Amino acid sequence: MEPQRLIEGLDLAAARAASGTGEVLVDFSVVGRIDSKTAAALEQLAALAGEHSVKVALRGVHGDVYKVLKLLKLTERFWFVS
Repeated sequence: MEPQRLIEGLDLAAARAASGTGEVLVDFSVVGRIDSKTAAALEQLAALAGEHSVKVALRGVHGDVYKVLKLLKLTERFWFVS
């Protein structure tokens, strides 16, 4: 997946989280790696979800992506589903 399309998807998820809508699901099954812009978008999504008490689930996260999220201390802010 192109990084820009991923960021656009994360921006849509952030908007949904900001609206306070129950739960947000983001499919990461085709994402093999993330760059710094994607990491920043994930941090923003996590912050908005926390502010509005919205659960965010990431589906199909590959091991390498999970390791990066772990290093950024973002794993505790998301739910992971297969």
